[in-house]
Amino acid sequence: MSQERDILILKFLWEYKVATSAMIMERYFPNVTSRTAYNCLQRLRKNKLITVRTTKYGTWPVWEITRTGLKEIIQLLPSLESKVTSSENPIHDLLVSSIHLGPFIKRFPNDITFITEQRLRSVEPSILPKEIPSPKEHRPDGYWIFNSDKSSKIFSLEVELVQKSKKRYETLSFFYGDFKRTDRCIWVVTRKSTAKTILRTLYKSRPEYYVHNFVLLKDILRFGWSARIFLGPEKEQSLLKLFSGCSQYINSTMPVNVFPKYILDNRLSYQIHSILSESEILKRIDSMGISV
Repeated sequence: MSQERDILILKFLWEYKVATSAMIMERYFPNVTSRTAYNCLQRLRKNKLITVRTTKYGTWPVWEITRTGLKEIIQLLPSLESKVTSSENPIHDLLVSSIHLGPFIKRFPNDITFITEQRLRSVEPSILPKEIPSPKEHRPDGYWIFNSDKSSKIFSLEVELVQKSKKRYETLSFFYGDFKRTDRCIWVVTRKSTAKTILRTLYKSRPEYYVHNFVLLKDILRFGWSARIFLGPEKEQSLLKLFSGCSQYINSTMPVNVFPKYILDNRLSYQIHSILSESEILKRIDSMGISV
């Protein structure tokens, strides 16, 4: 394999675990027909470098790197402690990747560092940015590190599709207790009651400050980063507004409502595809009892 674009696609799939055809086409095939892009993906699939994952009903197809594909790029990656390639839950990971990347599917801004859960899980801890906590304590679904001349801010991402045990949240109180006042944790939940349970469990008594903001998944699917926070220190503010105060590359004119294009794409080929509605996605998530 010698094509530079093939290598970039494999590295992207390793980093973000899964991706829809729409995500890959937007990032790596912006100026070619969907047929040309899909033929390239099928060639990688034929060579056993990538594979397709679907639900047990054969729906919601996503691309995933294989062990053979990882071998092709492993020399281009940081030193790895884990060589896991298969996603434990493709739908959860697809939602995480889309929320994490937001409008930056094509190119990352210079003043934001994106740290994925795959990187936290796989690379040697000494290689990770010194600003973030040790992944041995806890691995959120990702981090945004906002870098400025004066200091850096850390935002973590927790996509909580199913409410976990209270014991699990109790352990997180120590982890997030070390976050600075200016750091934040962005929780994406399916129900408002889950957010209240998480906060009550994290804090037995009112803390001096807390860093947790909560957004509903249905709002994320509909509005992208323009979704409003319904609970937290930035209540009623949009994620876009919160992020815009941390990066010069984020502003109110950005095309933030890009999630349907990435997440809802149900493409099976360049000719046959359908677009899932937000309500269909939420129904499928509820019916699958996703827990990650």
